[in-house]
Amino acid sequence: MKKKQIFDYFRTWDCGRSSIFRAFCRAEKAYADFREELRREGGNLLESLESMGGFGIVLAGRPYHYDPYLNHRVGDIFRKAGVPVLTPYHIPDLEKQTIKQSRTDNHIAYHYKMIEAAYYVLKNPRLEMVQIVSFGCGHDSILSDELNRILKSGGKSFLCLKLDEGNNQGPLNLRIKSFVETVRKKRERSVFPSAGFQEDPFPVRFRRRDRKEKVILAPNMSEAFTYAASRVLRKQGYRFVQVPMGDEAAFKLGKQLVHNDICFPAQVNLGEIVKELESGKYDLNNTAVALSKNCDYCRSGQYQVLARKALDERGYSHIPLVTTGKDWKKIHSGFRLNTDFYYKMLWAMTFSDFLEHMRRRVRPYEKEKGAADRLYHFQLEEILTGLLRSPRRGVKAFERAVEHFNRFSVERDRPRPRVCIIGEILMEYHPTAKRDLEQYLEENGLEVFVPSLVDFFRR
Repeated sequence: MKKKQIFDYFRTWDCGRSSIFRAFCRAEKAYADFREELRREGGNLLESLESMGGFGIVLAGRPYHYDPYLNHRVGDIFRKAGVPVLTPYHIPDLEKQTIKQSRTDNHIAYHYKMIEAAYYVLKNPRLEMVQIVSFGCGHDSILSDELNRILKSGGKSFLCLKLDEGNNQGPLNLRIKSFVETVRKKRERSVFPSAGFQEDPFPVRFRRRDRKEKVILAPNMSEAFTYAASRVLRKQGYRFVQVPMGDEAAFKLGKQLVHNDICFPAQVNLGEIVKELESGKYDLNNTAVALSKNCDYCRSGQYQVLARKALDERGYSHIPLVTTGKDWKKIHSGFRLNTDFYYKMLWAMTFSDFLEHMRRRVRPYEKEKGAADRLYHFQLEEILTGLLRSPRRGVKAFERAVEHFNRFSVERDRPRPRVCIIGEILMEYHPTAKRDLEQYLEENGLEVFVPSLVDFFRR
């Protein structure tokens, strides 16, 4: 693919195919030679550490962190402190590292390389690891936690440097010198850290037998979506429970359980889950936790990593996880979303989207406060009951709901200005996570429009 794209691009410049091919081959060879030279120099440095003693660091980050302006020349600070610096590209045979014991699903090249480097450092008694991050990326927060978990399992130290446009060298120098001295003191006490090896990243799994035994607690995306999912899954034999919508106490709890750079939706969902676990309603030996897994390349594809860490630290290491999406780590062989689930949920989302639109069209003009919400919940229940028997019955129930909303009593003498709410997927549809914004806008004379949830899944 790379060769074809380069050919297509340069042929627009009237370059001959043979000359493009020769240039491509020379460029590939130059790049391969450069990479080999890096590995050779890295191997020489590792040999010198082995013979002379001391330790070095592997400095990992994203491609832009190799720019001295962005990394504030942190490598120079380590070298002045007598600590040699390598990057993951200097490590010989890095690609031979097995990373199957990592908790993360690694689909991004630079994440993969940093996890490989962490396992190499874990097993090499002469190395420690430092990560550079910038601007609080959600991916980096998950990655930092995982690197820390891997390295600490073998007694290694881990330093995460968060660098931004500020160029105040004082604090940066202090952090690096403190890290270096801490590592030296530790090594003086115990020669070298143990070359530990990671245990099973998900030792507790949701098995087939758990389907009938364990209650599965599910946090919310939208009120209707999670309720519909719980109804469909209960029909399929799972003991699936929608937890209450999160409040300030749940959000505060969620913030305590995750890295401070992770997105607010993760805090919302984990806070809802842990608050419900601690409510006293459930036998915690027969409880599991469900989490969405929307996109493998997004931080929302790593919620199982966040949840496992949070539950372990909270004392719930015995509670298994289930997720939507692909189960790359085989953590829930006893839980699968089948074709019937997807089929019914497509119907349910379509029906609930239209119900939501109708409710928002009439609620600002209702004569009796709360009447639109009551009608909405009653009709949603009727539609889902019909849908679980057959899509045809669901359609009939939906048609009756349309008739009821058409007859709904309103006072529309003064049409209100309409305002659209749009944003991150959970924030757009989760009522309390967006601080009851719809209610506030309606109470202040506006009519609210929110895009269809089914459009998100269609994309």
